[in-house]
Amino acid sequence: MDNNKKRAFLKALGANHGNISVACKASNVGRSTIYDWKKKDAGFEQSMSDIKEGLIDLAESKLLEKIRAGHLTAVIFFLKTQGKARGYIESQHIETTSDHFEDYKLKINKLFIDNGWKPMLGESGKIHSASQKEADQFERILPLYEAYFKKP
Repeated sequence: MDNNKKRAFLKALGANHGNISVACKASNVGRSTIYDWKKKDAGFEQSMSDIKEGLIDLAESKLLEKIRAGHLTAVIFFLKTQGKARGYIESQHIETTSDHFEDYKLKINKLFIDNGWKPMLGESGKIHSASQKEADQFERILPLYEAYFKKP
């Protein structure tokens, strides 16, 4: 019975472009069952991985079609992701309006990133403080976040 259900799920997964939720509904299998099967059945897990890899292959072939057709956006995307060794990268420069203040917003955002959280951008739209006033606002809350992330 499980093998029939697994095959039905895998068929639905492929037909629905790797969307697990839709495949679960289509095959009437609960999502937790899928994760249980993955843990217990290496062949099932490999089949799921093969479907995902097939979709990546498809996306890559479509990207290459666009590159061959001369679409500049596709060329730029490809170079940014695959041409880093040749210098096709974008670098992020963080600048502040003053070198004379301690940037507590940047410290908080470093805590967030180190702990898997998204950084907060605030009014300036940047991960660092744009002014002494903004840095001062974050100075007051830094100890709260430090205490929070030190919890066992």
